[in-house]
Amino acid sequence: MSINNLITKTDFLVYLEAPRHFWALKNNKYDLTLNDFDKHLIEQGYIVEEQAKLFAQKYILPKYSTKNSDLTFQETFVDGEFEARTDILIKNEQTNKWDIYEIKSVTKPKPEHYYDTTFQTIILEKHLDIDKVFILHVNNDYIREGDFELDLFLTAEDVTEKVVPLKEETQDKMQDCVFLLSTDNYKLATECWKPKECRCKDLCFSNLPEQSIYDLSRITEKKVLQLRDEDVLDIKDVPLDFKLTPNQQIQVEVARSNNPFIDKKAISEELEALEYPLYFMDYESYNPAIPIFDGYKPYQQMVFQYSLHVLNSPEEDLEHHEFVVQDQTEPSKELLRQMKQNISEKGSVIVWYKGFECGRNKEMAQLCPDFADFMEDINNRTYDLMDIFKKNYYVDPQFKGSNSIKDVLPVLVPELNYKNLNIQNGAVAMISWHKMVYESSDDREKKEILNNLLTYCEQDTLAMVKIWEFLTNI
Repeated sequence: MSINNLITKTDFLVYLEAPRHFWALKNNKYDLTLNDFDKHLIEQGYIVEEQAKLFAQKYILPKYSTKNSDLTFQETFVDGEFEARTDILIKNEQTNKWDIYEIKSVTKPKPEHYYDTTFQTIILEKHLDIDKVFILHVNNDYIREGDFELDLFLTAEDVTEKVVPLKEETQDKMQDCVFLLSTDNYKLATECWKPKECRCKDLCFSNLPEQSIYDLSRITEKKVLQLRDEDVLDIKDVPLDFKLTPNQQIQVEVARSNNPFIDKKAISEELEALEYPLYFMDYESYNPAIPIFDGYKPYQQMVFQYSLHVLNSPEEDLEHHEFVVQDQTEPSKELLRQMKQNISEKGSVIVWYKGFECGRNKEMAQLCPDFADFMEDINNRTYDLMDIFKKNYYVDPQFKGSNSIKDVLPVLVPELNYKNLNIQNGAVAMISWHKMVYESSDDREKKEILNNLLTYCEQDTLAMVKIWEFLTNI
């Protein structure tokens, strides 16, 4: 069989996304382009993988009591149409059986990880006598204190009892892969149900209306399938008796009328409760798999930048303050010291999705106890501007069920956009910051990155100001 026709674990993971994605991948119709966040995750995955190999040699292998126990990395096995390349195999000389260790760079395995581990197990059992199956993943309880402790960073989870009952279902999926590999008709493969994430939209969503059922807020796969069974794709065609959440129902009504729904009274009450000065605040952060500084957990967000637009009163001009940590020290203390100079003891702090900012404030309060009272006060004064849209006080069909500022801003304030910025999203911002501080030695490059970071974060808080102004004017 041609190597290109072998079905690998990577292929199988794509099948788990959707069978049609697998068909597209094997027929060169699957978009393999990686965005900046994908690249960041892959890079962190490589870092975890290297640490996992060291962990296996230093902490797992010694638990196998005899010196003759064998450990191998990335050994390839083929069974008919299928190929599996293991992460770690260890032979227990006492039982004369092999244990599988699959490396995952996550802090908690996801359902697809159990399926792809089962895929590996099924193939390896054709060649070896397999005893136990483990997923070696990042330990989310690890908090760095002093030197990096590899023995605490990773944990080996025995998933043997989870793999066994998945074998029959996984084998059925594997045989479906074989069938799809043999057909030219992609329509025989089930499409996905998330067009925003789809990498082969021409195959999965070739005739999608401008406002589709997939735009319904928090729509479930079950509801999508029910509507598709009734040949309903357009939001406006959703039957009147179809069970929807209140949020989804408002979306349907707005789509049918093609006019925004605006609860002016509710919006007015929300905004009138805000107290001047108004502080429009946004953070940028970096989340490495291996904590860089003491007090951090794996993948914990490390705030390195803030932007702050300040309106002291309705009559005064807008002020702007900003700060970026530019050296390789723990960023929280320096950032909070500066921020405390910019935010007084009175006034409302306005953010977009306060779960993020307030969560970071709590973490920074733990990292910097001297600022704990300041952080608690900021959280008590924080207002989430997204709530107006989340609570359906303002619903526009062009939002397409999203409350993201990147989707609301172009509708309400189309003259303000991110298209001409060198940094256009948070993923690029964090990667750029890490490059500026930890990688680049070129002063000109570092200055350019700094300017790009400041411009991007300022745009985020200015966007909130402009949306707030729009809402106050209605």
